[in-house]
Amino acid sequence: MTRVSKYEWPFKEKEEAEQEAIDALVDSGVPECIFKAARFYEEGVIVDRSNEKAFELYEKAAQMGNPEAQVKLAGLYFEGKGVEKSYKMAFEMYEKAAENGSRKAHLELSRMYDRGLGVNRSEEKAMEECSLAMGEGETCDSYDMGILHSCEYRNECPQRSFEWFSRAAEEGESLAYLQLGLMYMEGKGVKASGKDALKWFQKAANEGNAMALTKMGNIYC
Repeated sequence: MTRVSKYEWPFKEKEEAEQEAIDALVDSGVPECIFKAARFYEEGVIVDRSNEKAFELYEKAAQMGNPEAQVKLAGLYFEGKGVEKSYKMAFEMYEKAAENGSRKAHLELSRMYDRGLGVNRSEEKAMEECSLAMGEGETCDSYDMGILHSCEYRNECPQRSFEWFSRAAEEGESLAYLQLGLMYMEGKGVKASGKDALKWFQKAANEGNAMALTKMGNIYC
């Protein structure tokens, strides 16, 4: 029998109690509780981090119709964490989550349609999914698609963001002028160019954009 010192004992008891609490969440049969347990394993809170265990529990909650778990499960498939990477499976799980009312899932479906990940590429479908994510009565445009791809998330794609902002600028969207200036200045999604950055900042400033004026000042200084 392994002896536990008087100094280790309180911590041992605490660890056992925490594990029992997580096990109780899993055994509850309630999808929201199972989802919470999965997050503990994914984030390494209370228990050791385990993407494999997180995947197992997210899958269990997802099969019970929990949209948050379906989104998380899709993310693990997308990144290949705890399971073999599969854009196809990620897309299918996002679809299920979207059917269950997840706006986040609609956003991810939009990105995947636009880039042709796990599904045939379709800008039309991408904009439809983006509009669904924005809410009833809202319509996604080129600028919105640019913002969508600029979000620093697992599906970020600065090249597509630049392409959408360029299209929005051609359509006369003044907010896109600033975004293009920033992308040229930072070399994000396009080769860095102070000259081009200044051109777009100037166009934005002409439309009354105060941030563009500040950025122009930074270039000149």
